[in-house]
Parts: sequence; C-alpha cells; structure tokens
Amino acid sequence: MQEKYGLFLYIDDAHGVSIRGRYGEGFARSEFGERLNDLTMIVASLSKGFGVTGSVVMIANEAQERVLRRYAVPHAFSMGPSIPAIGAALASAELHKSPELSVRQSRLNAMNVFFNAQWDEDAVKHDLPIKMIRIGDAKRTISIAASLIENGFYLAAAFFPAVPHDKAALRVCLTADHHETDIARLCALVKDLTKS
Repeated sequence: MQEKYGLFLYIDDAHGVSIRGRYGEGFARSEFGERLNDLTMIVASLSKGFGVTGSVVMIANEAQERVLRRYAVPHAFSMGPSIPAIGAALASAELHKSPELSVRQSRLNAMNVFFNAQWDEDAVKHDLPIKMIRIGDAKRTISIAASLIENGFYLAAAFFPAVPHDKAALRVCLTADHHETDIARLCALVKDLTKS
C-alpha cells in the first residue's frame, strides 16, 4: 500500500524496544526486512526497556535524516545528551549485544505469563509487560494506588485525560527482576482492594 499510494508509515514502538527482537530492536523493526521502506519511520523511547534517557528514530535514508536534523527540537536548539546518559546508553547497548539479553527477555516473558495466570479478565492478559488493571472511578483508583504504596507496591494511577472518563486504571510495569512471590502478592492485594 505504501508503494501504491505513497503512504507514510509512522510507528511508535516504545514498548517493544528491548523486549522484542534478537538484539532488542523492538517488535516493529524485527518484523521488517533488511531495509525499511523510504516512507517508514519507527520511533521509540529508550527510557523503558532500554533503561536510559532519550529516544531512537529508525529511518531508511539520509534524506529523512537531514530533515530530522534540521527540524527536530534537540538539534534545532543544540540540546545534547548528558555524559552520564551517553555512558548508560553505551552500557545498555553492550548488554543488548550479549547473550544476557535473551536470558532477560525469557525471564520477562515468564513473569508476564505468571502475571496473566493470576487474572480472569482478558483485558489484563496479553503478552506485553505493561498492564492496565481497570478500576473505573478515578478517585477510587488513586485511593487503591495509595494503599498499594503503603503495602510496598508502586502502581501508577492512570486517569483522564490519559485514559477515557470512567476508565481509570492501575498501570503495572513488569520487569525481568520481579519474582513470582511478589507478583502473586501484588495481584492478591489488588483483588482484595478492588472488592471493598
């Protein structure tokens, strides 16, 4: 369709980087062939799975790079990354080239499968490590999030305008460093708090 109609495809793969692909290149990039179409751009935050600040833009050609360098705010206003951020990014890149990445991806997948097994609701059960447990009322969601903090768990409360009215939810971010006992305790606590 891109070739036939000249469609520009912009993909935000913020949650796919590090958790998908042989080198953590993300879901979208791992699905494309050797080279992106000239009308395709993939962007992703590096502050999630990659574990550093900044972002990445995957493009097909130098013409797109020139446009980005000319009009992107960090380049237009000479905003360079900090030296510690560069060091962290280099260290994360090394991890992504090592066998440890596949070990961590497998562990994250196992934690995801375990989390999904704790729930009956299909809306919570999917293969991404970021989950939304829908509560509904924003004030109730915030109250439950506060109770969770008191019990040693931080789940962000998502409410309007981040989510539609009356669809407030708790945002769970699983990592490869979580343990089944903690996940089971969290899920039991959320279920208990949402009953009252």
